[in-house]
Amino acid sequence: MLNQRQSFILKDLEAAKEPITAKALAAKYNISLRTIRNDINEISDYVNTLEGVSFIKVPGLGMRIDALMQSKIYIIN
Repeated sequence: MLNQRQSFILKDLEAAKEPITAKALAAKYNISLRTIRNDINEISDYVNTLEGVSFIKVPGLGMRIDALMQSKIYIIN
């Protein structure tokens, strides 16, 4: 289960039109890169349990979440 910060990060990643870097997320949440990487691992594990949702990492650009419309309810709740 994700903690509150991880849930917010998940929503940021899903809402993003372009990939977001770990550095940008760490700055937004005022946490270290190590912490954001740990959070990203937890989020990725969670997303992998959802049908119709993909965690996409784009080397050199960042990451984002791609979800089918019916799967977005899992991310919101």
